[in-house]
Amino acid sequence: MRRTFFQWMVGVALAAAALTPGLAVAQDYPTKAIRLVVPFAAGGDIDPIARLLGNHFHGAWGQPAIVDSRPGAGGTLGSDQVAKSAPDGYTLLMCSAGPITIAPSLHANLAYAPDKDFDPITLIGIAPLVMLANDTVPVRGYADFVALAKAKPATITFATAGVGSLAHLTTVSFAGDAGVKLVDVPYRGSGPAIQDLISGHVNMSFNPMPSALAALGSGKVRPLVVTSAKRTPLLPDVPTLSELGVAGFDVVSWYGICAPKGLSKETALKINQEANKATTVPAIQGQLRSLGIEARGSSIEEFGALIKADAARWARVIKQNNVQPQ
Repeated sequence: MRRTFFQWMVGVALAAAALTPGLAVAQDYPTKAIRLVVPFAAGGDIDPIARLLGNHFHGAWGQPAIVDSRPGAGGTLGSDQVAKSAPDGYTLLMCSAGPITIAPSLHANLAYAPDKDFDPITLIGIAPLVMLANDTVPVRGYADFVALAKAKPATITFATAGVGSLAHLTTVSFAGDAGVKLVDVPYRGSGPAIQDLISGHVNMSFNPMPSALAALGSGKVRPLVVTSAKRTPLLPDVPTLSELGVAGFDVVSWYGICAPKGLSKETALKINQEANKATTVPAIQGQLRSLGIEARGSSIEEFGALIKADAARWARVIKQNNVQPQ
């Protein structure tokens, strides 16, 4: 009788495991190193975020989390490599607007489709863009800028990190909403754009908070507005565009984690929960704040909704302004 009962219990256990394979996998995950792919060169905005997350994951799970930089083609090369990886949770993409919500509308022959090839996992942080003016430009605030731009249309130069970059599309979107004509000066990356803004070769620019803070440290530029819906605690005295009359203007540079399509819900949730824990750790919050990034987690659904809304916004801006890739 005992043998029969034991065999029955084993059968029940095996049947339960067969009915919940994803849960079993999620409980075991991870059993080996995780690869966090950064689709940009080391040293950019996303690289330090990935390293902070990698250290947190290692501490929480006891498995290495390796940051793997795969730069090229505006972040689309590394993103495509992740899209074609196994959906097992061991290859994750440190994702941002450029490759995920801008590239699909900018490039007709993109090798991947974010909505079909990726699963959103979680938001990690956000950073508004800051409108910066060189000190030689005779404007002390946003009202001065609008007055100058309307008095002298198509004369104020705006540096951007290349056609189709977040800074470029923000400039295009802002100019349309504010009713001003600007001169776009595209650069190959934010570094050269910032240097020419500081040196006075261009008048103004929109910059994600991390690079904006670095530029402000030069003492050669001043902040006029931020692009988020609410003021940022990093520059509490700088107003938002929506405060100053550009209704509904809300643009942020966001950073998150995406996985190849098909990751089990249980494993996705485990990664989401641990990443969200990371965003509540005071030391990590402080380190992100020093980079100009506000730590902010999310549910899987919230992050998916953010990506969808962001993609729709930039698709509209690209189409309305006939933005063409370089």
